[in-house]
Amino acid sequence: MTRALILDKDGAFAAHGQVAGPARADSVVFDQMETAPAHRREGLGRVVMHTLINAAIAADARAGVRAPTVEGQSLYKSLGWTT
Repeated sequence: MTRALILDKDGAFAAHGQVAGPARADSVVFDQMETAPAHRREGLGRVVMHTLINAAIAADARAGVRAPTVEGQSLYKSLGWTT
């Protein structure tokens, strides 16, 4: 499992997420994506996702799964994810 955490300049939580796998298959699961309300629309979710995607690719993942909230769907769509 790989986790990404972004703190703001005061050391407070700004954004995080994690990716698990691949274990025996070549798929990974993206989970626990969250951006603090005070930091939304700053691109932090995109930074977290790119970091986790790069980690998954380095682990030889070929497919990713995620179950976004309604609020998160626009981020994934902007990154090229499809339903």
